[in-house]
Amino acid sequence: MPIVIHIDKIEARQREIAKEIERLQGEARNLEIAMDVAKEFGVDSPVEAEIPDQVVVNGEIHKLGPPRPSGCPTNFEMVDMILASAEKEGKDGLPISEIISEMRTRYWPGLNDPQVSAPIYSFVRQGRLKKTPSGKFKRIKKFSDEELAARSEGLTTERPQ
Repeated sequence: MPIVIHIDKIEARQREIAKEIERLQGEARNLEIAMDVAKEFGVDSPVEAEIPDQVVVNGEIHKLGPPRPSGCPTNFEMVDMILASAEKEGKDGLPISEIISEMRTRYWPGLNDPQVSAPIYSFVRQGRLKKTPSGKFKRIKKFSDEELAARSEGLTTERPQ
């Protein structure tokens, strides 16, 4: 009896598996973020968090926390300015709790941690910030044109005569 192989069925199944792998990878990334946040807050066993699912601001109900105030910088701009200030103070990065606390103090009163914690972790994945093994967030040093020019002044390709 001859063996019949259905290439189109095999290819269709391969496509289904590829889609499922992609879905699971996305879920794995989300779980990684959740683990990072849990570790940052010292959670190593199941706890019942009391995070409000809504707040009332000026008589309006808002999910999670108050909306970003008008004129408020973007999440990345706020984090970048806070980390720049910390650098000027001689600090070697800040934990996420201090970053969010500063965001709340300087820019966004009433801000709840879940409103910005995931985006801050995403800045690390995107290569816009780095996170040290000790859990502190740091800016990635980028040199201005002037700094690059000053650094390259001493480096020439000419041979001394």
